[in-house]
Amino acid sequence: MSNDGAVEQLNKNITIFSLIVIGTLGIMAFQVMPAFVMGMINDLKLTPSQIGWVSSAQLSGVAFGSFLNLYLIKVFSWRRIATIGIGLLILIDVISIFVTDFVPFAVLRLFAGTAGGICVSFGAFGLAHTLKADRNFGLFMTFQVFCAIVGNMFLPGLVQANGIICIYIFLISVELLALFVLLNNIPNMEVAEQEATGGNSKRVWALCFLQLFAILLFFVALGGFWTYIAPIGLASGLSEQETGRAISLGLFGGLAGSFVATHLNIRIGRLIPIMIAVGSQFIALGVLYSGFDFTVFMLSAGLFMFGWYMFFPYQLGLLAALDRDGRPMILANAVAGIGSGLGPLILAFFLLDDYLPAYTISATFLFLALSVSATLVLISKNDLKTE
Repeated sequence: MSNDGAVEQLNKNITIFSLIVIGTLGIMAFQVMPAFVMGMINDLKLTPSQIGWVSSAQLSGVAFGSFLNLYLIKVFSWRRIATIGIGLLILIDVISIFVTDFVPFAVLRLFAGTAGGICVSFGAFGLAHTLKADRNFGLFMTFQVFCAIVGNMFLPGLVQANGIICIYIFLISVELLALFVLLNNIPNMEVAEQEATGGNSKRVWALCFLQLFAILLFFVALGGFWTYIAPIGLASGLSEQETGRAISLGLFGGLAGSFVATHLNIRIGRLIPIMIAVGSQFIALGVLYSGFDFTVFMLSAGLFMFGWYMFFPYQLGLLAALDRDGRPMILANAVAGIGSGLGPLILAFFLLDDYLPAYTISATFLFLALSVSATLVLISKNDLKTE
């Protein structure tokens, strides 16, 4: 395929949709984690500690798979990379059906995370090459939240009635659909054609690494606070059912945030939208700290997620507008995963008698992330690709 033909195919709606679905497959297990956890408890008889290890293994795998893609994009065509990622996901999920012991199951989920990391980083890599990257990253986030809402609406009941196999049937079905229906929509761009898109100057590399640092800071804030949002609800007197329902309904806030990012794109630039996004999270933190009932907790969780899913597409869009090489875009998901893991660890050192450190530390990292991204918006105007 010629480079012009590949670029034309890449910007077709069906190709963008295929990249979004393939990228979402990489983290689908996390999107339905409440139901997955229910199956691990009831069917596999795992303890809370073991479940934590399984989750950490899969999250670590996503980061490793993203790093692995740095090599794959220099060796294989786009379609071959997508085939490798999806094929490994199918194979590992099929094997997982027959594994019930903790250690081999955790190892399998580590490999599943690695395959997922290949898929999600490839999806982001492909979307970064489209003409409307900010809008398409907004659609990427929208689809992820939509899958989380639908999955968490139906799968817990199915798992409770029929077991963890329902999770595997769901995952394998979607993966097979992507493999046989959507894969051919991915441009079969070869290595030489990828390299023809150009590289980054030293200044652009520096700007890209600063934006990756901003993503790290943002996900330290998200990972830290979101890990403890359920305990914060329980500590305020809400029941487990009320807390879970409020957080689930809060996902609609994330859906709204990603929709706004998609609709606005860069019509009014990036600075105002990212300030609105993080500002909404500051408001959510302030309201939660001042005290709440069920309704306020639900709305605040939704407002926090609104900012989350509005800010991140703009972070990815700015990185895509700077990056001519492709490797920084692949690293974005690995950096986000590392930040998500660091957040809870940092808060664990400071949480003693109450949850005040969860608010102050998360707010500090949100401010730092906004500061770095906003500064880059202001100083990088002459370094962006044509938008």
